[in-house]
Amino acid sequence: MISLFLVEDEKISREGIRNIAWKENGILYLGDAPDGDIALPQILEKKPDILLTDIKMPFINGLQLSQLVKEKLPDIKIILLSGYNEFDYAKQAISIGINEYLLKPVSSTDILNSVNKVKKEIETLRQKKREEEYGLTIQHQLFLNALFSGYLLDTSDIIRYAEKINIHLYSQLYQVLILHIAADSGFLMLDKYRTFLMPPIAVLAFIYNNSEIIYLLQSDNSDQLTAMCSDLENWIKNQATIQNLRVNFQRGTIVRRISDITKSYNSAKTSFISENKEQLTSSLTSIPFKREDLLEFLRIGKISTIECFWEYYIPTISQALNSIIYRYYLYTEIFFTAAHFVEEMGINLSTPLINIDQLKDIVLQNDSIEKFNNFVYNLFSQVMTLRDEISTEHSIPIAMQAKRYIDNNYANPDLSLSSVANAICTSPNYLSTVFKEKIGTNFSEYLTEVRIRQAEKLLATTDLSISEIALRVGYQNINYFSMTFKKVTGNSPSKYQRKKV
Repeated sequence: MISLFLVEDEKISREGIRNIAWKENGILYLGDAPDGDIALPQILEKKPDILLTDIKMPFINGLQLSQLVKEKLPDIKIILLSGYNEFDYAKQAISIGINEYLLKPVSSTDILNSVNKVKKEIETLRQKKREEEYGLTIQHQLFLNALFSGYLLDTSDIIRYAEKINIHLYSQLYQVLILHIAADSGFLMLDKYRTFLMPPIAVLAFIYNNSEIIYLLQSDNSDQLTAMCSDLENWIKNQATIQNLRVNFQRGTIVRRISDITKSYNSAKTSFISENKEQLTSSLTSIPFKREDLLEFLRIGKISTIECFWEYYIPTISQALNSIIYRYYLYTEIFFTAAHFVEEMGINLSTPLINIDQLKDIVLQNDSIEKFNNFVYNLFSQVMTLRDEISTEHSIPIAMQAKRYIDNNYANPDLSLSSVANAICTSPNYLSTVFKEKIGTNFSEYLTEVRIRQAEKLLATTDLSISEIALRVGYQNINYFSMTFKKVTGNSPSKYQRKKV
């Protein structure tokens, strides 16, 4: 949460500003002081993101205070409150780097608007800084793929591309360390990888193939390189223990040439597979297979959208197809999911979908993603044809599919008719028509209803601020959220929250 500190010598003004609904607007109010002399040590200790200060005060005035604070906290944002007679005086603030100044008398709304403007600037800068720190840019990923895949073999090409994205490879020795986080650790979200992308030692860290983190270490001394690798492994173990994660890692060989970095990676990969072969072929629960997702599609999907659905689903399990045991597990799980759905519909088949004795042969013969996709398509087509024979009304499944998608994704601020239509493989116009017809309300009204009802629950059962709740239910603009909430419920969020206390 963005924090704020106030310096104001007028007691009435200070108390009035103190009582603004800061928490509801996503601001942490750190405190206040009557003059710059008292304020300075508190500001340096508490390090607020925003300083809101009057100009004309005893001892240290607002401009002097701002200059002193800026020297120690250069990233702090400062908003000045200026009386009419000091307006020209306030212009001097430009050279100090003041972000905003407000002319007294000033209302709570004016102050909030100014603070929210600065708050947005801070959040934008923080996001940009995070992206720069983690180095998760397309250029980095392209370079990494080329380097470790062996597409860049010429040393001069590697150095030239690396320098373009501010990566420096000038050491005499290089070594790769691969970290693999077990899928059942629930650690596959990109932002959750970030802990491991910022180790305490100077190494390059990249996410590779959405399942690994690769560390590239470099040094001019082999003993130092070995020590660095040991330190990194110990740090990874500690982080994994803290976050209750299962991890595996493996070192590659030390190489002398930049063009041989791919050899270090391949040796680490080979060692990893060899040492973890038993685990890789027995930990079937680590596959991110979700039977309910398949059942849901079989219930409400269309035959024409099987490929679309499967293209979305297959990346989560494609790597598992390299293991015969994993393939057998996936084929049988998908087969029994389809059989369960047929049973759920109450359909009695004169001949089975597949003879269970044939599954082993199917697994051995279908060892590629393309063959696996064909198996799924044929099986699903057979099942969904049976389903459609007993239910010709297909507009209801489309509408229900959209409804469920909204129920599961209402927190996404970018959720729209087009994005939902794209997700369920239909057109926005068609979805709009059938949604209104089958659900009884239009898309926008239903989305708003879901978001506001979820907001009501959070207001009644949590201590979250109104701005935090707004974000959790898909609203980035707190003012728009408050207006919509009042329109739907008849109360403002703050009033509703007080009534439930």
